[in-house]
Amino acid sequence: MVAAIAAARADRALPDLGLIVSFGPAEGADLEFEAFCAAASPERPRCEPARLDDPHEIIFTSGTTGTPKGVMLTFDNLIATARAANTFDALTEREEVVAYLPMAWVGDHVFSFAQAYCAGYCVNCPESPDTAQLLFRAAPCVRKPAHHHLRPHG
Repeated sequence: MVAAIAAARADRALPDLGLIVSFGPAEGADLEFEAFCAAASPERPRCEPARLDDPHEIIFTSGTTGTPKGVMLTFDNLIATARAANTFDALTEREEVVAYLPMAWVGDHVFSFAQAYCAGYCVNCPESPDTAQLLFRAAPCVRKPAHHHLRPHG
């Protein structure tokens, strides 16, 4: 994926992309994360503060209707979605949730991260899929908040 992003930058399809940082050796990356962090200092911060309309991440569609596509989500998009969901579910800093959704899915980014950042609650990450399954068998009500959104239309 990094090589594809680097190629898009080289073709000027991503003219504002300045630096590609990877979490390990990756073809096309400008820098690995450890070196990126080591280069930062109070006099030379890592980057400018983000604006609400800045891209937060690129999530890739599954490709069920064609070729998978990269979808850019802005900080504002995630914050607005998280705040609306927190209000809908009346979530506060007193909550503790289990992150059980696939990490590569946009739902995990909203439900496990953005909502927690906005409300200030604790997200617990199971150390293995077996632990997540055990939690669901032991306490089926754990799933209720995520599933009560799924109401039939009409």
